[in-house]
Amino acid sequence: MVAHVGVDEIRVCAYYVGFRGGTHLVTDSWPATLAVDWMGEFGCASHVALNHTEGEIVDLHRNTTNHIEPRWSVMKRWLRKRAGGKVPSGRLGLQRYLREFQFRKAAEGSVFLRAVEALALVRSGDNPRGNDGDDEDGDV
Repeated sequence: MVAHVGVDEIRVCAYYVGFRGGTHLVTDSWPATLAVDWMGEFGCASHVALNHTEGEIVDLHRNTTNHIEPRWSVMKRWLRKRAGGKVPSGRLGLQRYLREFQFRKAAEGSVFLRAVEALALVRSGDNPRGNDGDDEDGDV
């Protein structure tokens, strides 16, 4: 079997997703996704690979990857930015990043999230107000 670039990352991500029995998996035809035995290794009920390079977006059975593509694109960019350019190794590391991503998306625009981010800036010493975090009367 030829080793494809990305197979290890695919396996790590799939392991942490934790597919349940009966999962119907639809992927593109990227060689790394084709190199994984989805039914044997991860217990998926079926695996359909769409060939995007030949223009296959939806197959005859209405399988498509369109619903996940934009979300995955945003997630990958965010993950690379937060994790230094690659998928974090280790189960807890990846789970922590995925949970943080889910939290941030769910709380996007909330007062609570803005407060958490402001607190993180103050704790890191990168205070956007340009002072030590105290206001004029000494209160924080």
